[in-house]
Amino acid sequence: MSETTENKESTLKSIGTPLAHLPLAGGTMSGNIAFSGAQTVDGVDISAHAADLTAHLNDVHRIIKVNAYITSIPIRTIGGTSNLSANEIIALPFIVTRNLTLDRLAIEVTTAAAAGKIARLGIYNDTNAYPSSLVLDAGTVLVDAIAHVTATINQSLTKGLYWLVVVSDGTPAVRSIAHGNNILGFPATNFASHLQGYYLAGAGAGALAANFGIGATAFGTTIAGVFGRVKSLD
Repeated sequence: MSETTENKESTLKSIGTPLAHLPLAGGTMSGNIAFSGAQTVDGVDISAHAADLTAHLNDVHRIIKVNAYITSIPIRTIGGTSNLSANEIIALPFIVTRNLTLDRLAIEVTTAAAAGKIARLGIYNDTNAYPSSLVLDAGTVLVDAIAHVTATINQSLTKGLYWLVVVSDGTPAVRSIAHGNNILGFPATNFASHLQGYYLAGAGAGALAANFGIGATAFGTTIAGVFGRVKSLD
């Protein structure tokens, strides 16, 4: 041990409370480490480049308004309608760009179904660009009148890909969207529009299954819009 190093060790011991420090050969420290002054790596002050780092990491899709409704991003077109087939579940990709909590799931009924008909809303996890395990069965909303209808939830989601779903026991029409993400790619024989989501016939409008089910068909060019309201950014 050099004289300089010995002096440093003596100073640390004289403080009274031992200080955690790494050996000269390196090692691992746990917990939070706070630095004061400039932080340098190989003589370069990296603290001076904080603004550059922030600019490179900034994603405009992480800017989300609390208490606003959001859906699959980016949106290419909206304003059309989609006719739901009875007992056929529709799955729409939902990209969560940051941790957040939703307090509503909603659809807009544009043509009413028969009296007493309902739609069930929910969220599934993703596995390899396909809906997999159930995250949330949000319950049912009436679709027998033209209205914006909502299911009240309290669901936290971490950053990643999910699937918003809707299934009805009737045949209402709902507001449709065409999103701009290319998760499912294009049909092999038609590049006019990329695929928007999945449908699976015969699912029924009862309680959502623990797993989405196999054999769903990918389709486009628009899809029934399911919207989530942001309660908080977590």
